Amino acid sequence: MKNITQISMQTHSDKHCNIYLDGAYYCSLRLETVVENRLKVGQEISTEKLDEIQISSLYTHALDKAMGLLSKSSKTEKQVRDYLQKKGFTLSLCDKVIEKLKEYRFVNDEFYAENYVECYKSKKGRYLIERELKLKGCGEEVIKKALENVEEDADSAYEIAVKFLKGKERDKKTLSSAYRKLLSKGYGYDTCNEVLDRIKDEE
Repeated sequence: MKNITQISMQTHSDKHCNIYLDGAYYCSLRLETVVENRLKVGQEISTEKLDEIQISSLYTHALDKAMGLLSKSSKTEKQVRDYLQKKGFTLSLCDKVIEKLKEYRFVNDEFYAENYVECYKSKKGRYLIERELKLKGCGEEVIKKALENVEEDADSAYEIAVKFLKGKERDKKTLSSAYRKLLSKGYGYDTCNEVLDRIKDEE
């Protein structure tokens, strides 16, 4: 057993305390954790028990951080994991938090991908949506399922091209730029050609 010989507030944080055992620094704990566990100077405690308290505190803190992130907008597993790791949490702790979030369906990559497709299918082409979902961490099967009933919207691509061409002379160079614009938006070659042919027919 060890003795808690000092509990002091951290210099740069009013939410964390430094815990000293037998005169030597041992770990840092959130102030609320110290209060909840009724830790005090002079108390005898084993390092195993203090480690257990610290792990529980870190888990709660990481879960709170993740919930704060998700309260702003839905995220993929990868986005939550990357966010927590940037906050300094270990990968194993991040995975534990994500499992809890998945259990309560706060994180669901399939649901995220379906919503993302529904939101952007009239603004972006399939290829761009697929690429963006991959960057956000969605797996290939998840993306494939989300896109399986989505056909490329030539009318939306046409509107993007018309908006791009507004006020410009529709010469060969400008039409080529419009074509590249549609490609950058993730539309396939067939759709781009269809849109450009439609615009040329209007001249």
